[in-house]
Amino acid sequence: MVIAALGSLFFMVYTHAGQAKHPESAHEEDVIILAVKVGSIESNIENIKEDVEEIRVEQRVHTNAILEAIRNGD
Repeated sequence: MVIAALGSLFFMVYTHAGQAKHPESAHEEDVIILAVKVGSIESNIENIKEDVEEIRVEQRVHTNAILEAIRNGD
């Protein structure tokens, strides 16, 4: 859900970049920098999700090994 929200924000920034700005609007350079940072955060979240999944797999293997050792009385 977080990635979808960040992706939506990223999409809105680029689709509205060419439109006329209000005087109170942020400077275009600031908006572009923000969009790049949001893209970077999204990439980091994906990397973290992959790392967490790898840890879960490793933990599952270790848990199964421990349970098997307990069952066998090792």
